[in-house]
Amino acid sequence: MADTSPQCESDHVFLGLTRPPMFFGITDVYAVFMTFFVMIVFLGLGGMKGIVYGLMCAPALYVFGYAMCERDARVFQLWVAKLAYFSQGRRRAAYWGGPSFDPSCVLPALQVVRARSAAPP
Repeated sequence: MADTSPQCESDHVFLGLTRPPMFFGITDVYAVFMTFFVMIVFLGLGGMKGIVYGLMCAPALYVFGYAMCERDARVFQLWVAKLAYFSQGRRRAAYWGGPSFDPSCVLPALQVVRARSAAPP
């Protein structure tokens, strides 16, 4: 029995036009992250030690970023979006004892409901 299912074709022009901007094979988001990380290492350690450790960690970060971008060009944009979405409730974990959203937007609505239910019919 012959396989008659349609084959998915990829157009090279479409793939090239939808790729994110890249610098030397890594996305611009990761290039900014890598630059800031190397600068923090350099400034944190200071002097010759900062230069040596900065020059040691930059190629390792670049190779990691290049390998990840070779696999999927939008991996770092997806990672940043995931962190932005799922970290919203964790900022108030110390106050509420667990990851939760701020109830201040719910409290006025709750007070209106309580006032309506407490009012005599």
